[in-house]
Amino acid sequence: MQSLVKNCTRVLVLALVAAATLSCAALVAKDKSKQLARVAKDWALTIRASQVLPTYPLTEDLLPGDVFLTSTSIGDEVRQFEEQGFLPLDNHLARLAGNSVEGVLQTFYKSRFDASSGAFPAAVAWDHVPDAKFPAYTFEVSRSGGMNLAIPVQGVPIGFNLLGAAKAVGSVSIQKAQTVGVPIQALDELVDAWAAKPETRKLLASYGTVPGDPDAQPVFVRIVNRVYAAGKVGVHLSDGSSSGVDAQAGAAAPLDLPSADPTAATTAERQQEVVGKLNAALGPDIGAHVKIVNASSRSISLDEEFARPVVIGYLAYDRQILPDGALGPPVSTLARISGRDVLAP
Repeated sequence: MQSLVKNCTRVLVLALVAAATLSCAALVAKDKSKQLARVAKDWALTIRASQVLPTYPLTEDLLPGDVFLTSTSIGDEVRQFEEQGFLPLDNHLARLAGNSVEGVLQTFYKSRFDASSGAFPAAVAWDHVPDAKFPAYTFEVSRSGGMNLAIPVQGVPIGFNLLGAAKAVGSVSIQKAQTVGVPIQALDELVDAWAAKPETRKLLASYGTVPGDPDAQPVFVRIVNRVYAAGKVGVHLSDGSSSGVDAQAGAAAPLDLPSADPTAATTAERQQEVVGKLNAALGPDIGAHVKIVNASSRSISLDEEFARPVVIGYLAYDRQILPDGALGPPVSTLARISGRDVLAP
């Protein structure tokens, strides 16, 4: 009997330990999810500070003339925008005819490129597109939080691994940022032509509602009219360890490589030698886009060049779908989801 009681007690203790372990694991996973969501939101807020809607993740495939469907209530969209910092672009309804959009671009930019012909560059060379500037993004990262960083830049986890610190303070500067867009009036003519097609009108009519109807959930089409793209980002990471214990918790730092060149007498020469070795170690796949430009035992700087410009943000406007499939007047997306007062259709 005593043996049975001991066995039952042992089983109960093991069950409690297992339950506590699972509970702790769930809390850690939840905390990690919150941390990643916070990092993603902070990144998005940096873009939003420039009065631009952020794209997350970054993408090459977003153009002026892209049309999305949004059936989320404005209240839910405002809440989502505030909680996450960005809006999902998950219901891509249409992409307006490329030739038509290109014609609008040619008209809009003709005075900028070639006054004689008024032609927008045939293959839109991004080095001819107007520049844009964005503020730097700062962040903190710790090894205890895992390496699944929510910052959409490859150079950050690479730099953090090479730094080998338990904690780091970093910044991302958006470089080679440019913008291309068209005025709403010109783009809206193309939208109206698309919406007037019988197959489009039939599709839109199924979402139509009467403006101002309190019992109806209005549905909108969202049209992108300007995009902001970046060709390069700069990443800087500094060791944020505050104690010897923190430093020991990090991985072995490869930045303290001894110089193999006895003639490299100066600190700058030894540093450049280390940088060269680290760049060589990145390999051809990563090294083709990410380059280390500076490194020491306490900090590292990298440049990440994108193969093609990636869109980091955009501007758009919304038009409510009416009962017959027609579209209401345009309203700024940023104004709507920022909770600003807008004129009712």
